[in-house]
Amino acid sequence: MSTMEQAIQNAFNDIQSNSNLKKALTVYQNTHKKIAALIQWFDKVINDTILKDLDKANTTVTKKQKQLRQERLELMKKKVKQDFNRDLDITYDNDVVDESEEELLALEAEHVKDQKDLPGKDLTEILNLSQPEGRDPSPLPLSQLAPIPTKDALFGDVKKKISEYEDTRSQLQKRNTLERERQELALQEKLKLRAQKGRRTRKQRRKSVIVPLSSIAEDEKIADDSK
Repeated sequence: MSTMEQAIQNAFNDIQSNSNLKKALTVYQNTHKKIAALIQWFDKVINDTILKDLDKANTTVTKKQKQLRQERLELMKKKVKQDFNRDLDITYDNDVVDESEEELLALEAEHVKDQKDLPGKDLTEILNLSQPEGRDPSPLPLSQLAPIPTKDALFGDVKKKISEYEDTRSQLQKRNTLERERQELALQEKLKLRAQKGRRTRKQRRKSVIVPLSSIAEDEKIADDSK
């Protein structure tokens, strides 16, 4: 950016100098070529790596969704047969488009519509001014483009991330298990203390109700003497 700013400043400082204008034009033409090569590289990465992986993932998800629907249908039939002794007559059509899929398609169509309204065409026309006769720069050979990044470079080490997720989930489960055990021990201790307290209270009540024989004999003796 600083190079382009300096080039255009030099051109406007002395507009009578063709050399300054040519230098500025050369700077902007080279910048345009670099940008075009970068866009070409982005298109290559998106079309040959990201979109292929996305299409593969979508295909796998669609298959799993159909399998889950079929499993749910079988479970429903089994449950109705078990509880009501009736056969549930439902057929599953693999060609039926899921409502969620229709919503995704509608969102994608809306996104494409929004993209058409972006000022990309005007920007392309402006960039083409730096080319002879307003032409787009010729695409570079693939050998001259930057290397295509690997999947790990794009998305990270998937296996490593899955392993980290499993470790985190295992630690959380272990912590939750220990917490439940601690709460159960605390509850058992409270119940034990409450039971011990209840036994002491019952003993005290029995002592207060039961009158010793010695006191009864003394009362009878006092009554006889008074006669």
